[in-house]
Amino acid sequence: MIRIMLVEDDKDDQFFFKTAVDEIHPEIVVHVVESGHAAILEMLDTPPDIIISDYNMPVMNAHELWLEVSRTKPDIPFITMSANANLKVADNFRPTYLFEKPDSYDGLKALLGRLILGDLAESSYPHLVLRFR
Repeated sequence: MIRIMLVEDDKDDQFFFKTAVDEIHPEIVVHVVESGHAAILEMLDTPPDIIISDYNMPVMNAHELWLEVSRTKPDIPFITMSANANLKVADNFRPTYLFEKPDSYDGLKALLGRLILGDLAESSYPHLVLRFR
């Protein structure tokens, strides 16, 4: 069983993400937290296999969360999605992947399918901005 921690404050995005993952692979557990602080607390008790975080979060953005994760649990893949993903967002910030959020449910499902099934190549997916490791 794979545990994904989704750090997302938008209820609609949470719903679409969980629904897409369930359709792709129903045995994957998606645990939603609404802030970076909640992610840090829960990660210490039960580390997820993967963290996927919206970049623009109130109080603690994905970069700040990544700094903490990289200090305490550096082996957890950290994926960031942003409506405005670009190289400037990535300055001094090296998540495993940085994606622009797709603008449709089908686009989100295709992106998550490639992530979950491990079939992601920079040249084959237009929403991939950077792959760091």
